[in-house]
Amino acid sequence: MSDSLTLVLGSSSSPSVDLVRSVTDTGELRWFAPGAIPPEVLTWFAGSVAEERRDTYRLDGRDDMGLKMRSGELLELKVRQSVDAVTLALSDELTGRLEGWRRWSPADGLIELSPGDQWVDVQKRIVKRRFLDHGIEAEVDPRLPLTDFCDVELTALAVDGARWWSLALAAYGAPATRPWIMRGAWDAMAAAPPPLVLEAVLGEQSGYPAWLADCIRPAIRASTPDVATAG
Repeated sequence: MSDSLTLVLGSSSSPSVDLVRSVTDTGELRWFAPGAIPPEVLTWFAGSVAEERRDTYRLDGRDDMGLKMRSGELLELKVRQSVDAVTLALSDELTGRLEGWRRWSPADGLIELSPGDQWVDVQKRIVKRRFLDHGIEAEVDPRLPLTDFCDVELTALAVDGARWWSLALAAYGAPATRPWIMRGAWDAMAAAPPPLVLEAVLGEQSGYPAWLADCIRPAIRASTPDVATAG
């Protein structure tokens, strides 16, 4: 974790001593592509719309930390804890190094905000499928007390007038089991062969912070010099 990331975990500066905060660890792979989700990818994915929301991200050029207002209300912080040395290959083209992320929600009192911070809205329409060990599909229900599972997400994105989409796998549970659960989830998905366009148009592996830093922030700077700051 970089020294430039100011965290005050457990600090008395927290705005409320009664704040109930969840901490979640995941292993993640994510890819982005410009444009709308190809219709054949939507048909193949065959998931249900899990959520539609607007997340507002702070723009700071980092790829190892993301700070956002979830649905414009809940401040959340994600920090990358690790990157696997070994590449995980889901297919010939769909490969990446599993990234370990930790999320604090809510993140009030954990990181310093500045009136000069730049923020950008990202509209999301998320389609999700959930898999247990051995690729057994389970209902996507946040009320179920699951510990070891993998979510496969297909997300339509809109930011600053541009359309993007993302394919992601997020594995929950012990770090040692995440690659196996993720592999089982993908094998179950691939029982119906993915359309060729899926792998043909996806870019290199990237998390949301890197995507914003590399693809979105330069365009926003060029087109809208005065980004509204958080109030």
